[in-house]
Amino acid sequence: MVGYIVVESMHYGVMYLGWVGVLESYRKQGIARKLFKSAEEWGGNNGFHKSEFETQVIGLLPLFIKQGYSLEGVGKIVGKDLITICLVKILNNRFEPGPLQGA
Repeated sequence: MVGYIVVESMHYGVMYLGWVGVLESYRKQGIARKLFKSAEEWGGNNGFHKSEFETQVIGLLPLFIKQGYSLEGVGKIVGKDLITICLVKILNNRFEPGPLQGA
């Protein structure tokens, strides 16, 4: 395995990406792009209309913006000297609960 992406949770048609990583020796080869695309296609095919991702690593913003994510908000982590950046991407413009959404 050279990379991974994790869907942490799914609520109300929103897919929350939790972690993404690529081994250092495999970076800059388009692997992260393929991981995002795969997760987004899965989400779109399973009734999710939006994907959200949070990061504290400002240097990774160009990667997320290249994947089509937009800045949704910036906040401070309570009790820590850190900020969190929330990014969002619309997968499709309609919400249809998928099989994993529950009733």
